Amino acid sequence: MAYGFCMAPVQFRWFKFLERTFPITKLSAFGPAMKRVAFDQLIFAPFGVACFFTVMTVAEGGGRRAVTHKLKDMYVPTLKANYMLWPAVQVVNFRLMPVQFQLPFVSTVGIAWTAYLSLTNAAENVEENRLHPKTNDIRLP
Repeated sequence: MAYGFCMAPVQFRWFKFLERTFPITKLSAFGPAMKRVAFDQLIFAPFGVACFFTVMTVAEGGGRRAVTHKLKDMYVPTLKANYMLWPAVQVVNFRLMPVQFQLPFVSTVGIAWTAYLSLTNAAENVEENRLHPKTNDIRLP
């Protein structure tokens, strides 16, 4: 939830940038909307996925090595999953949603997406602990 609160202002600015860069008019709606989707998926999505795993790993107490390991293992599969969901969501968002409802619409879908990311992150942690169990130095007689 904290991650979502922190990313909302970044997304707001991103949507403002897309709105200014690719204005949608009554005469020209499809082309600019598709350009927004393409820019969103080619620029913001890779950044967002990397940002999520970096922030979560650091929040869990991991350092640079843990972040590198997490990104190596999870980045590409998660980005592929992103590309299965978000282009369709963003087509609806940029094509049908009024500007003032775009961020709330994406945030609503984002709740489910963040839950998926969290489960993916947790599954990776469970697998890592299974493969490399932490040992305690306390020995009982």
